[in-house]
Amino acid sequence: MTLWQGLLDLWAPLTCVGCGCPWQRAAFCAAAPRIRGLRAWEGVPLCRSCGKGIGPPLRAVVATAAGPLPLLAAAGTGAAVAGIIHAWKYHGQRGLVGPLAASLVAPAHRDHGWGARELVPVPLHPRRRRARGFNQAALLARVLSLHLGAGLRENVVRRVRPTGQQARLPDPESRQHNVAHAFGARPCPPSAAGIGLVVVDDVVTSGATVRAVSEALAAAGWLVEGVLAVATSLPSRELVDPPGPG
Repeated sequence: MTLWQGLLDLWAPLTCVGCGCPWQRAAFCAAAPRIRGLRAWEGVPLCRSCGKGIGPPLRAVVATAAGPLPLLAAAGTGAAVAGIIHAWKYHGQRGLVGPLAASLVAPAHRDHGWGARELVPVPLHPRRRRARGFNQAALLARVLSLHLGAGLRENVVRRVRPTGQQARLPDPESRQHNVAHAFGARPCPPSAAGIGLVVVDDVVTSGATVRAVSEALAAAGWLVEGVLAVATSLPSRELVDPPGPG
């Protein structure tokens, strides 16, 4: 434990966002590597027991204008992982990026060869970024790039207009309309032709956001080959390692 964390625990003791246990009673998940956007004093408010409960990993397919994109997610959108992601995104618990990224690393290493590609996080509009204080997809992509040895391209795609929160919209049609023409991408330079990109997001529900990002990149000449996410509820999902008979 760092000095900063010790001082913070005197004022606001660290408890697990999954089960509520205090850090004195259980081992907590290790911190993510030091990356831009993570502050030195931020702990990881998740015990190892809850961290191990993120899963099982799932495959799914995102339909785009250019064809289907494979998606790999660490888990489905169950109550446990949803609570962790909510604390991460909306309550400023940036340190949770460590165990969330770790839950994707093992399946990404053994499935589809994801580390051979370059990662592109879904961008936030500058106004949303200022209000939240950070872009959770960018933090996730930075940690994944270190663990997977993958390249990282954070500035090739941007939000060109603000949108409402996808989670508040009731159906796939309204979500697709919400993000239509919301993203723009820089033209792919000749030096990057043929480099496979993977779009990184936190949760893929209807697929509307990652579809819009992927199509903006493809329109600018980039080769998009897949999507990585912490959780998904796409109907096409299946277990990465389905249990055997019996």
